[in-house]
Amino acid sequence: SSFDYANDVVLDFEGRIVVVGSANGRAGIARFMPDGQLDTGFDEDGVTDLGSSPAAAVLPVSVLLQRDGRIVFAGTNGHVALVRLDDDGAIDPGFGLAGVATIPFDLTVPANESANDLVLQSDGKLVMVGNARYGDSNELSAIAARLSPSGSADPTFGEGGKAIFTFGLSAIDSQLFTSAGLAAGRILAAGAAIVGDNELSYDGMVVRLDNDLLFADGFH
Repeated sequence: SSFDYANDVVLDFEGRIVVVGSANGRAGIARFMPDGQLDTGFDEDGVTDLGSSPAAAVLPVSVLLQRDGRIVFAGTNGHVALVRLDDDGAIDPGFGLAGVATIPFDLTVPANESANDLVLQSDGKLVMVGNARYGDSNELSAIAARLSPSGSADPTFGEGGKAIFTFGLSAIDSQLFTSAGLAAGRILAAGAAIVGDNELSYDGMVVRLDNDLLFADGFH
């Protein structure tokens, strides 16, 4: 198989290289040995074939490795969606529904949402940041969600495990691209927003969120 796009990469604990992207409009996941050869211990030929499963329709943007070696990738199937694979490349049926956790924000019909980055917190919860198109416009809202280790929405985060942001900036378009976990469950995220009337000018932004999604004090 060959990737149309390789969107993210992570090293596992043995130095093997996990790459996620899309191939012919479907999810593409491959694992390479440290010397660059495909890992035949990963779905036999080094490239996972998700077949006709719902996981195949999730186009990966970001990937991380859990402490137990399982692989979680996030992206879009129209909605924000996360998929978890076992170490051998098989879909983990204990995550979400048949290995897929879908997070509908439903800001427009049809949905146009994507997870852009993932963070694994110390308690095993997964935080994603991204963007969602809203209404009939081409404008985007920054979004975030947190899931339990089993792939269910975490009700202690935002509203029902998810949140939509304007960051108090009167922003007409905002997106979050990358994130990092901090101590005490705080989350650092970075992205861009259009503020004011100039629709051609984005401003960079960095935000810090508390564990319950409220903005952290003392960070501007």
